[in-house]
Amino acid sequence: MRPAARGWRGIDTDDEDGLVAMYPPCTDADGDGFACDDCDDADPTVRPGAVEACNGQDDDCDGAVDETATTTASFGSSAQLSATRTAMSWLTLFDVDHDTALLSFRQSLDLPASEWVSFAVVDTTADTARVEVAIVPAGTGPVQSPFLGVPLVAGHRYAIGVGVAG
Repeated sequence: MRPAARGWRGIDTDDEDGLVAMYPPCTDADGDGFACDDCDDADPTVRPGAVEACNGQDDDCDGAVDETATTTASFGSSAQLSATRTAMSWLTLFDVDHDTALLSFRQSLDLPASEWVSFAVVDTTADTARVEVAIVPAGTGPVQSPFLGVPLVAGHRYAIGVGVAG
């Protein structure tokens, strides 16, 4: 048996036919320093070893989507929701009376040092906005909710009403 021949990309070809498979070299189209292993070469934030964000895509090219999407949510008044940290995972913002708009949304998944989600809403009709935030606890164990005063269990959804129409 002959030693394996190596192609441009280091592909072993030892099928005994005397031919070497030649693959064109990979290019780094997005300039993130990764070429062949980059799963989205049009986006420099998507690359092997990147921090996984809560965005529905595989940011770190490991084949899993949002596997480290553990965040803490910030809640406040219906006019400007911010600043109160919890041990929850962000799911979604529901506009109950259809006149509340999401102004901003930011998140950080720099685990384990920093976990946060903050957002702001505005009520376009000047009534007290009826906004519900659905959350689930991070991890697998129960988490005590500072809002509901009960333990929250992973895999279950809990709604928090922020503001009451009046």
